[in-house]
Amino acid sequence: MPRVRSQLAIQAPPELLERVRAAAAARGQTVTRLLMGWIEAGLSGDLPAPGAGPDLAARVQALEAAVAQLQARGHAPRSPERASPPIPRTADAPSPERVMPVLAELPSGAIETAELAERLGLRRGTLNARVSR
Repeated sequence: MPRVRSQLAIQAPPELLERVRAAAAARGQTVTRLLMGWIEAGLSGDLPAPGAGPDLAARVQALEAAVAQLQARGHAPRSPERASPPIPRTADAPSPERVMPVLAELPSGAIETAELAERLGLRRGTLNARVSR
């Protein structure tokens, strides 16, 4: 009894179609047979992962050996403990104020950072961050 088949028409870019034809030719298959195999593998979950080549098993084995070697060395050294315990904060202790002393009088026509930020439509912290880059 002859096999009954239906056609599947898809719109593929010419470059992709050329790649499919080249892959089929490299495997000695027709485009139909190649695509049918890929569809069956995809539907059954047997499609190979991208980048899985003939040397995948060797690469996995090399990575497993490297991990085993690292594990044999022991754990990574831990960072040292703090030399002194943190100073507890009390609710009644005042927080230090950040005061910038005026180093000199501004020249005529000069503006301060806060005013420049306002004129540019930026927050002062944003302006300072941009200037410091």
